Amino acid sequence: MTETETGDFETVVVLNPKSGSGDHTGLVRDWAALKGHTVRTTQREQHAIQLAQQAAGNGASEIIAVGGDGTLNEVVKGIHAAGKIETVTVGVIPAGTGNDFATNIGIPGIERAFDVLESGERRQLDLGMAGDVPFLNSCVAGITADASQETSAEDKTRVGVLAYVLTTLRMASEFSGLELTASVIEGAESQTVWD
Repeated sequence: MTETETGDFETVVVLNPKSGSGDHTGLVRDWAALKGHTVRTTQREQHAIQLAQQAAGNGASEIIAVGGDGTLNEVVKGIHAAGKIETVTVGVIPAGTGNDFATNIGIPGIERAFDVLESGERRQLDLGMAGDVPFLNSCVAGITADASQETSAEDKTRVGVLAYVLTTLRMASEFSGLELTASVIEGAESQTVWD
């Protein structure tokens, strides 16, 4: 393990133990120990923001999000809040329900993710901003966002990604629409991730 001057480790794994089916914690901890990474475990919703901000502020050069797209976005928010979005590399280990971002960049599972983290190519990606809130991959609003927030952990465990579809269908009759404005800003911030 390589320690930074502040006593924190260069690579910090932010682990959401409740994402997806919740059966990934032991495997992730074993792989992280094998690779010499420090593991910080979330205790509640939005805790990954705090853990990532703290790790980035303490000199971590790489922060790995373990969970789904929500956990990944929380980690990015934490790094951004620490003012380290240009210097900290973000990794992803898919352990959520949908894992849309990890799937899109070609990381199908936990073991493969650890291999990619060690030997994969790093890429710069555009970082989206919704007001002053950063995001990767997608930013949803309206019924999609509402359904995502309202989908229960129990339903996700029971039926996987289909849980989001069922919640959306249940909410569709009550949704009245949403007006949004979007713009592209030249020279927007970018973030490095592994692929």
